[in-house]
Amino acid sequence: MARTNTNTRDQAINVLRDLLANLDAESVVVVLTQPGLLEETKTADWLLPELAGYDVRVVDGFTPNPDSAELESLRTDLADTSVALWIAVGGGSAIDIMKLLRLFTALPADIPVAEFLAGAIEPAFSPAPSIAIPTTAGTGSEATPFAVLYHQGVKHSLDFPQLLPDVAILLPESLASLPTFVRMPSALDALCQAIESYWNIHSTDKSKAIARQAIETILPVIVPFVTQPDNWKIDAAMQRGAMLAGQAIALTRTTGPHAVSYPMTSRFGLPHGLAVALTLGEFLYFNAHVTEDDCNDPRGAGYVQASLAEIRSILGCDTPISARKFWRNLLNKLGVSCRLEDHGITSDEHINQIVAEGASPKRMNNNPRRINAKQLAKLLRHELSNT
Repeated sequence: MARTNTNTRDQAINVLRDLLANLDAESVVVVLTQPGLLEETKTADWLLPELAGYDVRVVDGFTPNPDSAELESLRTDLADTSVALWIAVGGGSAIDIMKLLRLFTALPADIPVAEFLAGAIEPAFSPAPSIAIPTTAGTGSEATPFAVLYHQGVKHSLDFPQLLPDVAILLPESLASLPTFVRMPSALDALCQAIESYWNIHSTDKSKAIARQAIETILPVIVPFVTQPDNWKIDAAMQRGAMLAGQAIALTRTTGPHAVSYPMTSRFGLPHGLAVALTLGEFLYFNAHVTEDDCNDPRGAGYVQASLAEIRSILGCDTPISARKFWRNLLNKLGVSCRLEDHGITSDEHINQIVAEGASPKRMNNNPRRINAKQLAKLLRHELSNT
């Protein structure tokens, strides 16, 4: 079906009714970040009456960074369910679980998740349509064909066009109960995605236009979104900016800060968006010093430098140093220490572990400037105590 976005309850209800009118099965799977989320976010008020008469299967209780063992258990629970419609309500983890279940419930039950992750199995997908109703504003998962899954502590990013939700329902009222400790990392994730998309070696005029729009939408509202919650207009702007950032990153994929963030999350427990943000300022500075000798972008170092200058202009900065300072000041306004040691990353051993696990060629090769292990360790040590 054609991709659809809705922004009001009435639009959401009309799209939902159209989908339900064409279903040939009776089970609707609703994936929730946590029990009670439908009532907490006021989604129950309009969603549940429309699902009356259907066999509603609720999936919840998984961790914020779901792993393969959890997915196997959820997949087994749905083994005998003929799904007519998939609905995810929640943050990126709920939307990702919905995407993953659409994939793994369509594969033969005797194929373990780990075997698929090893790359030897062709994917299959549930034919039932999917709806994403984000209750955070950050991951952009409602606008991407990606899904994240951890296996034995290692992050796997699945990337298939069929994982893109058919419908995204953006309702600012669903963010009203979102606490500050969730707002901060999710908002930072969205802003980082937009900036990384802009400097990505796969950027195009189209992706840059979307990324610029995302940055310009998020930047004026990110501080009040985090520090003054429950403002309808601010929440609406942040939600729109996050989806734009997701659309941009879907066209380009991620780069250095995201690559480094994954072991920070899996090994040190940092929320994903925070982990990305802690090094983005350093990458703003590092990437700006690209040369022809270490340029990853086939368009050349001059093109990359021009793109970084455009990013700095959007941020209101003149130089790489001022851009790095701007980023640190932004984090401070959001109540975030820029020092890695304040987040449990305190030693050379920790740095070396992040370098070993975070220098993923798949993502680092998208970064406009090549960075080797020694340079990455130096970058992280600079952030260790902000020296």
